Amino acid sequence: MKKRLSTLACATLLTLLPLTVPTAAQAAGKCPKNDVCGWAQPHLKGKRYKQNTAGDHGCFPFTGRSVSNQSRYVTTFYRGSGCYGATFKLKPGTYSAKTPWKVVSVSY
Repeated sequence: MKKRLSTLACATLLTLLPLTVPTAAQAAGKCPKNDVCGWAQPHLKGKRYKQNTAGDHGCFPFTGRSVSNQSRYVTTFYRGSGCYGATFKLKPGTYSAKTPWKVVSVSY
């Protein structure tokens, strides 16, 4: 009985998960070279926001629930405005399909 319930729970969970998850190539294709991009929704969905990294370095307002770093810099994403609060970093050419919280600022 327990095995059957476990199998049923797993099958139900699989039907709730998205069928497609972005690949690194898709993330790079959706975010131009030298840019850091954020999307309003997880999995690179919704409105896209871009920050071009060709100019000055520093702290910038940003938004996103998924992000892609197509710059040549390690980029730090912040939970708080003005580059404060919790952080996570992305190496060049990488992305996060679902950030741990809504990103509101970025530095590079």
